[in-house]
Amino acid sequence: MGTVAAIGVWPVKATFLSSILATFLDWACGCRLGALGLLLAHLGPSMLIAWLKLRQRNVGPILDANGCQ
Repeated sequence: MGTVAAIGVWPVKATFLSSILATFLDWACGCRLGALGLLLAHLGPSMLIAWLKLRQRNVGPILDANGCQ
């Protein structure tokens, strides 16, 4: 039932995303760079922290438990 509902909502999501993309592409180059800069300034620190934490993880025990060699 959930799959049927998700399929019914998909055209609305696609229309919304395409309108956002069209609006973004209509902007001048400086405005696009400003919007991307704001996005990076907002999300950058959390992406950096996540990258540093993932870099410290050791996936060896996980691979050994799955039988990978």
